[in-house]
Amino acid sequence: NYSGVNNTAYHGYWARDFKKTNPAYGTIADFQNLIAAAHAKNIKVIIDFAPKHTSPAASDQPSFAENGKLYNNGTLLGGYTGDTQNLFHHNGGTDFSTTENGIYKNLYDLADLNHNNSTVDTYLKDAVKMWLDLGIDGIRMDAVKHMPFGWQKSFMATVNNYKPVFTFGEWFLGVNEVSAENHKFANESGMSLLDFRFAQKVRQVFRDNTDNMYGLKSMLEGSATDYAQVEDQVTFIDNHDMERFHDSNANRRKLEQALAFTLTSRGVPAIYYGTEQYMAGGNDPNNRARIPSFSTTTTAYQVIQKLAPLRKSNPAIAYGTTQERWINNDVLIYERKFGNSVAVIAVNRNVNTPASITGLATSLPAGNYADVLGGLLNGNSLTVSSGGAASNFTLAAGGTAVWQYTTATTAPTIGHVGP
Repeated sequence: NYSGVNNTAYHGYWARDFKKTNPAYGTIADFQNLIAAAHAKNIKVIIDFAPKHTSPAASDQPSFAENGKLYNNGTLLGGYTGDTQNLFHHNGGTDFSTTENGIYKNLYDLADLNHNNSTVDTYLKDAVKMWLDLGIDGIRMDAVKHMPFGWQKSFMATVNNYKPVFTFGEWFLGVNEVSAENHKFANESGMSLLDFRFAQKVRQVFRDNTDNMYGLKSMLEGSATDYAQVEDQVTFIDNHDMERFHDSNANRRKLEQALAFTLTSRGVPAIYYGTEQYMAGGNDPNNRARIPSFSTTTTAYQVIQKLAPLRKSNPAIAYGTTQERWINNDVLIYERKFGNSVAVIAVNRNVNTPASITGLATSLPAGNYADVLGGLLNGNSLTVSSGGAASNFTLAAGGTAVWQYTTATTAPTIGHVGP
């Protein structure tokens, strides 16, 4: 009972016991079966780990909700009221005025764990080892901006010294927000981040029309400088904490182009469920609805189907540098390059006016290149002469094309180091 109303943490972010599954979803054995079934299909399993807090609590009301109680594999460690072991912070609620304010105070009324307490520290590290032993392939860390940075670096050292897996954290950034603390965390903590800087700019340019291709270029160049491993940051266009990208009244091409851009840009793309079905919805809970149906014939699904494999077949997409090759307010043509592998991507976000492209220079060898999307987004083929000069062409209104070249190489080149 939470404030006189029966509630439940449907979203899964009010943990009681970090060593148990949610009984509504099944048992540990069920989870092991899930991992085995996923691995049999070459699907990796990432868990969402939320060690910032437990559940709602009030210091002076032990009967409020569940009093933030924390359990260790079924055994009660303690609650928020009468916390003689100092398992929790008791500094009131955060107003987010400073970074420290958000770290050492409660997020809303959620009992805030004291990570510098040795019992809590050992407990959380033992818990993640348990999930690693079950065979998980990655970790998404919740609310990393609001936990002690030193503790998180220690946590990642535990993971990496035990069973290293790709780990990325959630550090929310608002529209046009660029944070030196965010970059420092990504560069020094041992984990990557969800790339909100990327997501917010893509939404501005393709969804909201509040910025143009020059702003998109600036984001790509700035983030490549600020993140030491920019190819490890997790890119996305919507998630459970923001309005869905698609609006039911909007032109679907906006979403399709945003997906094509994300899938051909640096970083590790994460696609929110239902985006490929053009699901719409405002903020929580409307952005978390059940998926009404699933079709493999939507244009958005086919964009993913055609472009996702490039990340394995052409190392320029997975590891390459990014260079702007042609730009105006509505058109961006950019090149990804790694060794002798090249991909060139052209996007015209103006759905009403085609663009005349002249003087395009590329690193592609001479030849004729078909659009990888097969004209799905009204793209065209490309003819390139010696020296990489492309013949003049017209990029259709709302058009997107991807041209690529890769060849076998004998000399090894390092593309990535990490779990």
